[in-house]
Amino acid sequence: MRRRVEITVERHRRVVLRGGRERSLGWCRRCAEAVLMLRPEEAAATAGVSVREVNRWVEAETVHFDETPEGRLLICANSVAQVRTQN
Repeated sequence: MRRRVEITVERHRRVVLRGGRERSLGWCRRCAEAVLMLRPEEAAATAGVSVREVNRWVEAETVHFDETPEGRLLICANSVAQVRTQN
């Protein structure tokens, strides 16, 4: 009689962002809620991709984003997490 062995593998990833900047909540219009807003460098580190790839997501409107009055780009952390799970 043959035995069947099933192996389940779980992977966890922890990303630690450092930089001295306080994390801030911002309003994401597409999520319609206050969410953590990330700079492009932080979004790239969170997703494990390059900043260039994050910029492509912004241009394609794959992620939710906003620009401050000063012209800084902020990206919704929830949408980054969604894109990361899709890839």
